[in-house]
Amino acid sequence: MGCGSPTATREPLPTVTVFSSPTVTLQPTRTATATKVPTTTPIPEPTRPACPPSDRFQDAVPLPDLSALHWESLAIEGQRERHVAGLDYPVFPLDLSPDGRWLMVAFEIEYSTGRAAMAVIDTQGESHWWMNTQANFFSPYFVTYPYLYPSLYPRWLPDGRLLWVNQVCKVFVWDGQNRRELSAPEPVHPVYWVVYASKGIAFANTWDGGLWRVDLASERWEEVTTHRPPRLGRLGNAILAFNGSYALAFQTDQSAAQMWRIPAEMGSFAEPLPDIQDWVDVPGHGGPSGPPSTHLADTPYWLLNVGIALVVNERDGSIITAKDLHLPEGYYIIDYYASPDGRWLAVTITDDRQQPWEQPDMYIAPSTDLTAGRIVEGVSVAGWHIDAPAVILRDQATGALSVARLPLADATPRAPLDNAMSPLVTLPNMVFAVDAASPARLLQFDLDGNLLSTLDLSSQYDLIRTGTGTAGRVFLGVTRSQDGSHALVEWAVGP
Repeated sequence: MGCGSPTATREPLPTVTVFSSPTVTLQPTRTATATKVPTTTPIPEPTRPACPPSDRFQDAVPLPDLSALHWESLAIEGQRERHVAGLDYPVFPLDLSPDGRWLMVAFEIEYSTGRAAMAVIDTQGESHWWMNTQANFFSPYFVTYPYLYPSLYPRWLPDGRLLWVNQVCKVFVWDGQNRRELSAPEPVHPVYWVVYASKGIAFANTWDGGLWRVDLASERWEEVTTHRPPRLGRLGNAILAFNGSYALAFQTDQSAAQMWRIPAEMGSFAEPLPDIQDWVDVPGHGGPSGPPSTHLADTPYWLLNVGIALVVNERDGSIITAKDLHLPEGYYIIDYYASPDGRWLAVTITDDRQQPWEQPDMYIAPSTDLTAGRIVEGVSVAGWHIDAPAVILRDQATGALSVARLPLADATPRAPLDNAMSPLVTLPNMVFAVDAASPARLLQFDLDGNLLSTLDLSSQYDLIRTGTGTAGRVFLGVTRSQDGSHALVEWAVGP
């Protein structure tokens, strides 16, 4: 890449212990305190161009001193929980490594600009480290679409490695003990995004609009090319298919939208697809607050945010309309929500063209048969439960949450989650939600709406901002209003 060294280097991280079992026994060695974690001195300006190269990210800011972050017991009777307390910035737990040790988090440095810093937190020790100290992370978007946001931040590879771009546009792979730079040749402009596809191949976007493939084993880079030149310069962004075998690139202007299918194979060309038809005239919801673009798994359909949200058939460029979904006469589409695994599509619909958002309904269908859905009146999608599968619905009038198993039938029962509100976390056969009457209290339900347990953090914190869960563990980002501090909490709910 343009801001990287042409020669690959290996940088050892601080010494860490060998991976242990994913099942972690919480054995805190410290007691909880209310002391704030000290911050480091302001980080100096990078010697290479920042990624993203924006003046607003050039000023120095104090970040948490990761060496001072310690897991401490919360000592709540009858529970197994602990926290990393006294943080100066809101923390958002994102994704846990396959071995259960390393937790990727984002620290929200500046709410208004989306400025953030991303780190990996050691849940079995204290070998924490920074991934990117000048990242972008828009928490309102994350809170609105938590089930789709994973497509927008780094993810763990199937073999447990981590692939990411740091603050100076350098691409790294980390295997749990060492990190290795994937140095790009000089013609490559600064990389701002990289995603693993399949069979050792990843895609990368550069700031000049280029799209590249990189072989992780050989570190060979190549720019993706096409026999049909893009109207708007270069291929630019790409969205990964769920099986990782290819990506879809698309571009729009005032008259048309182009698409390309890009195999995850070195040496292959981007294959031109039919242009998206009549995309300007289709009603939908999009823009900066609209849904992230994503593939509908095992289908030719893609949910694209092109200023407005559309579901497009890559085979012929056609846009799915209310008529294609066999909706009643007079209904039209105003928004979309795809499940995290791409197997379900929820469509916000209305027959009120004067006040479409006054009391819309929801149509939910399997991605493989978009005509086989059902209409649920007066609700919106609050979240998804992939393992069940199920959808979590929010009543438009009351805000009450309920769970409905998929696929929906004409009389599918909805299990109410009493007194629950977002944020939501799901584990197999479980749903976690914040208590509407006490926003620092977490409720644990089964999929029939039975309350199984609670975690009451109100003695030390005032607000649960966000959460994620895996392997019998729930991680929460919480806030204490008394001193304005924040914390990362872990609750072990498994056996």
